[in-house]
Amino acid sequence: MAAPNSTSSTVQAQSSPAISLLRDEGHINPGRDSDSDPSTISVPAGLPSANPTKSYWLQNLSPVLEGHRTTPELPAEADVVIVGSGITGAFAGWFLKMGVDSDAPPGLDDGLQEEEDLYKRMEINQKVVMLEAREACSGATGRNGGHCQPQVYFSLTSAEFELETYHFLEKLIKKYDIPCDWVSQSGVHAFLSQDIFDLAKDGVEDLKTTHPHLAAQVTVINPTSPGSDNETDSTSPDTQAKNKNSRPKPTLSSLRIPHAKGAIIQQHAASLWPYKLVSWLLEHLLSKFTSDEFNLQTNTPVTSLRRASRSDIPTTSAGNSRQWLLSTPRGNILANKVILATNGYTSHLLPKMSDLIVPVRGQVAALLPPAFSQSTTRLQQSAKEAGIAKLDYTYLYIASEPGEEGHNTKEDYLIQRPIITETDPQIKGGPGEYIFGGGRDFASSPAYGLGEWRDDSIDQDVSTYLKGHLSPPLDLRPEVQISNEGTINNKSLPLNDTYQWTGIMGFTRDGHPLVGPVPASLLPDPDADNSDTLNENEAARSEQGKGRAIGEGEGVWICAGYNGHGMPVAALSARAIVEQVLGRSSLSSRRRGAETLPTEFDLTEERASFT
Repeated sequence: MAAPNSTSSTVQAQSSPAISLLRDEGHINPGRDSDSDPSTISVPAGLPSANPTKSYWLQNLSPVLEGHRTTPELPAEADVVIVGSGITGAFAGWFLKMGVDSDAPPGLDDGLQEEEDLYKRMEINQKVVMLEAREACSGATGRNGGHCQPQVYFSLTSAEFELETYHFLEKLIKKYDIPCDWVSQSGVHAFLSQDIFDLAKDGVEDLKTTHPHLAAQVTVINPTSPGSDNETDSTSPDTQAKNKNSRPKPTLSSLRIPHAKGAIIQQHAASLWPYKLVSWLLEHLLSKFTSDEFNLQTNTPVTSLRRASRSDIPTTSAGNSRQWLLSTPRGNILANKVILATNGYTSHLLPKMSDLIVPVRGQVAALLPPAFSQSTTRLQQSAKEAGIAKLDYTYLYIASEPGEEGHNTKEDYLIQRPIITETDPQIKGGPGEYIFGGGRDFASSPAYGLGEWRDDSIDQDVSTYLKGHLSPPLDLRPEVQISNEGTINNKSLPLNDTYQWTGIMGFTRDGHPLVGPVPASLLPDPDADNSDTLNENEAARSEQGKGRAIGEGEGVWICAGYNGHGMPVAALSARAIVEQVLGRSSLSSRRRGAETLPTEFDLTEERASFT
C-alpha cells in the first residue's frame, strides 16, 4: 500500500513523516486497547486469499503472465527460489539474471573487471525459479496506492537510499520505455493538526544544518496571514532564489488544501501503475531467458519451508547444495538458496517471525471526480469545461488530534490518474480517478487492520470514510484558488467509486524493513524424527556467527516488512539481497560508489530479539 500508518511502540510504522516524528516524541500511541495492540499479535499469517478483492491495478492482467507456468510441471530443483512476484521478487529476479551492476557506469580497473566477469558468469548460470501463490503481482504491489515518494526530511538513516531507489526507478523506466504511467511530480504533505506540523517544521529546520542538500528538496508552506499574498518561506536560501525566478510560490489554497494548518512539499514523488512496472520486468525476463534459467510458476502457493534431508535429494540432483525443501500443492522443489519476498505473509513460512512482521490490512478506493457518473469512461470536453480538478501533486494527509467520533489519526494518501479527453484519441486513459487510501483508524474488524492477512473483503466503515472524506480537506473545484483560504464548504462531498480493494502490508517492530539472511533461530527447526538432515552443526554455526548479520550461510534470505512504504525501498533492497546471495556485496559497492543498504534494515541478532 502507499502511505503507511502508525501502530504502537511494539510494531511501528515507518510511515508518514509527521506521524513518525510524533511517535518518536511520544505524543501518539494509537494502540489504545489490548485488541489493537500489535504486541499481542503472534499468530502466523495464512496463505493469500483465494478470492481477493478486485484491485484497480489488476483490472487488465498481462496475457503473458495470467495463469503463467513457464513449464507445465513444477521444477524439481533450483539454485535460487524466489517466493513472491511483487516488486521485491521481480527485482530480485531482475538483478539475479540481468546483473546487480547492470546499471553501473563503465570503467573498472583490471582486477575488478576480472572479478566482475566471474560474477557475471555466476549470474548467467543461476537457475532461478519464482513461485507465486496467486497471479503474478497480485499481492501488496498490485494493491497499493500507486505512488512512490522517498522520505526526505525525517528519516535521515534511509533518506539517501530512498532517493537513490526513486531515481533508479525513474531512470530504468525511461531507459526501457516501460509503459507504467510513471509521472514525476512533487509530493504535498498536508498537516491537519498544529502540533504535528510544528514538529515537522522543526525537523526541516534541523535538516538545514545537518543535511542542507536534503533541505534544498523541501519547502515549508505556512498559512497566509490576513492581508498577505503569500506564505512565510522556510526553504533554504538557494531554493528561495530559484523560486523567485520561477513560478509563484505555492500557497495552501493553490495546493488545494486551504484548511490545512500547513504543508511541506517534497521535490521528488511519482505516481505510477505498479502492476505494469512489475509485469514488464517479469515479461522481459521470460522472453530473454530459457526455462532452465528463469522459471515463473503462478498459482503455486508455498505451504511450508524446511531443511532438506538426504532422503529428499534424488541421485540426479546437484547434491548436498540443495539444502531447502519448499512444499506446494503441486509438489516439492529443492533449492540451494531461498529469497522470501513475502512481506505480510512471511510468518506463514517462518512462524517464529509472527511478531516480527505483522500483517496489516489497508484499503484503497478509485473515486470518480464529482462531475462524473459511474458509467463515464472518457471526457467529451476538456477537464476544465467538465468541471474536473486536475491535481498537480501527490498528497499525504496527516493529523493527530481528536476528530470525528473519537478517531484521532489521519494518514491518508492520494494520487490522480491521467485525465484523457476525446480530443486525445491516440492516448489511453480515463476520467482522472482519485486513488485514495487510508482511513485505517475507522477499521472495525480487526481494529486498525492489525493482524489481518485476508484481502478478500472490504471494511464498510473504511469504505464510507474513503468515499466521503476526500473533499474536504481537498478542494475539488476545477479552478485552482490562489487565495481566500478557508472559504470552501466544510461539508463532505461524497464521491462514487469504480473500485475498492484491500491489500496486506507487513509491519515490523521498529518501523524498518527486514533485509538480509534469516537467523538460524528464526528458521524452521530440523525435523526431530529425521536424523539425516544436512545441517547437523547448526547450533555450532549459529554460535560462531554471533556479532554479525547472523544466518549467513543458512541459505534463506528475507526482503520484507516495508511498513506500507515499499515502493521507494524495495527495488534496491532486492539488489542488496542478490548481492548477498551471490557473495558480491564488496565488489558492488566499489563498482557503483552508491548508497549502501541502511544498517537499520539489517536483520541482526539484536533486531531479532528486540521487544
